[in-house]
Amino acid sequence: MIKIVCYVDGGAKPNPGQCYGSFLVFKDGQVEDTISIQFTQGTNNQAEYWALIHLLDYLVDRGHKDATIRMDSLLVLKQVTKEWQVKQKTLAILNMEVDDLLDNLGIVRFEHISEKQMKKILGH
Repeated sequence: MIKIVCYVDGGAKPNPGQCYGSFLVFKDGQVEDTISIQFTQGTNNQAEYWALIHLLDYLVDRGHKDATIRMDSLLVLKQVTKEWQVKQKTLAILNMEVDDLLDNLGIVRFEHISEKQMKKILGH
């Protein structure tokens, strides 16, 4: 079985402000791809969701079915795993988009890592 491990992060400078995101995909322990994206204006949380959505699109497009996704945004992680409610309307719309993409994948595991770990891996 192919093992897919992904790291995804997004942010805004200032917050709110210009948004960015990136993700790194490992396939069987080897780097498959690294993607960086510039987004429109928004918040850190929106940027985290946008980066995750781009990663999930990537996984669906390449036919990856099972994946482990590591992220440092506890809020987004807990919202997409349905442990926390989504109270902001703008994030609720993004959360629904994540749900739709997850329906096209197999087993997706979400793991929280520290901001320090993420900075070492993705540089932000």
